[in-house]
Amino acid sequence: MTHTLMTSLRQLFHWPPYRQSPQAVVELRRRQVYIFPTKQGFAFIFVLFILLIGSMNYNNNMGYLLTFTLGSMMLVSILHTHRMLHGLRIEAGQTHSVFAGERVLFQLGLDNRHHAARFDLHFKVQTPLNTWDEVVVVNVPDNQKINVNLPIASYRRGRLALPRLRISSVFPLGLFEVWSYIFIESEAIVYPNPVGQRVFPVRQEARQSTQGQHPSLQGEDFVGYRNYKTGDSPRHIDWKAAARGQEGLIKQFGGHSTDSFTFSWADVQHLENIDRAVSQLSLWINMAEKQQLPYGLQLPHLDLKQGYGDSHYNRCLTALALYQG
Repeated sequence: MTHTLMTSLRQLFHWPPYRQSPQAVVELRRRQVYIFPTKQGFAFIFVLFILLIGSMNYNNNMGYLLTFTLGSMMLVSILHTHRMLHGLRIEAGQTHSVFAGERVLFQLGLDNRHHAARFDLHFKVQTPLNTWDEVVVVNVPDNQKINVNLPIASYRRGRLALPRLRISSVFPLGLFEVWSYIFIESEAIVYPNPVGQRVFPVRQEARQSTQGQHPSLQGEDFVGYRNYKTGDSPRHIDWKAAARGQEGLIKQFGGHSTDSFTFSWADVQHLENIDRAVSQLSLWINMAEKQQLPYGLQLPHLDLKQGYGDSHYNRCLTALALYQG
């Protein structure tokens, strides 16, 4: 019953959130900051009411003193609670790309230009189910700026915008809660999850150039895996993978003719959907990058030349993340 009453009161006094478009910098003004009693606050008000009635009934001066002292303390706590958010400046910071299923760390800068510290700031993010998940609680020292990282779950590749945030505090006494809704303009790129066959695609020209050669004569550089075929040398089998229950994988070694790759959409277009295809390309790019093998990427209407390194790696994975077919 108490929970139902609290919910009804919150709905009665719950003004609609201040309308705002996404901004890189937000400074909380009075019209953006709301305050309301908590459960403890309503209980405290009820106790004050009982004390006041008892003091009036018995004409007890000490009762009056206690009631008005506690009431004054409650009024002062309203001002302190409201000050936890009013005037706080929040700005977007750096983000880093991740793979689908990992958490993106959205960085925010909290600038407190007030002479008093701000305590017990709770950050919550709005979920797709329209609920609020708490991600971090911070304190901001007086006249200082700090950075805070908000971990946000990613579920699919593409652009991930920072969801709407709810920042709140019940400091100092927990009798009142102050909160505000903010919409910060910040986004991250979510790369396709690298899953699929751990065997590099073999070009027709590569097969022709190595036809008739024993694997041991094709060079000494490891370039990837391929499936086992009858007649392959046992010393090229990846026995560790076989011990884990995986199908027989043969280590491929090659010289200049096979030590670079151009991963093409034609290599994966037979897969059942676009997400499976880009995940396979993502896996090959990861494998080539870890082995520092030059690689390129060919998508419809896009051709990235061969290379390797962080810049080339991020450019290829970003193209896969944003590819829509």
